[in-house]
Amino acid sequence: MMYKYARRIPIYNQTSFALCSARTSRTEIVHFERTEKMINKLLILTIAVLHVHAVVELRDLHEEHGPVAYEFHYAVHDPHTGDIKSQKEARKDDRVEGVYELIDPDGHHRVVHYKADDHSGFEAVVSREPTNIKIPVPEVHHKLIATKLLTPTLLHH
Repeated sequence: MMYKYARRIPIYNQTSFALCSARTSRTEIVHFERTEKMINKLLILTIAVLHVHAVVELRDLHEEHGPVAYEFHYAVHDPHTGDIKSQKEARKDDRVEGVYELIDPDGHHRVVHYKADDHSGFEAVVSREPTNIKIPVPEVHHKLIATKLLTPTLLHH
């Protein structure tokens, strides 16, 4: 039955809760339901792919590479600049131990013994002792004097 003036009466389809009108045909409703189901499937697939990607990323961050161990040391003694320092460090698994020494600008000998592990965190013991070492102070050859720069005033016409 056709109405001369089609009235748009909002009704809800019981299966998809889609807003329809009295003029909506059954084929349009079925097409809408299929489209809605396809969108839902794509949404679920997208969420699943993102979830798998996130799990893979988290696993990559925490990969086990076996036991970790290293040891290194270095020393610098430059009498011209007064740069005198050394460091020695060793690591076995999650425990790091080391010591570094240097001559401070005021001539004191600073020694830092440190260790770090998962149980205690980072711990350092610092000691300073005076020495007879004099750190050379760099000479300034040219003194810089701040001066005020005068700029010519602009003439306005």
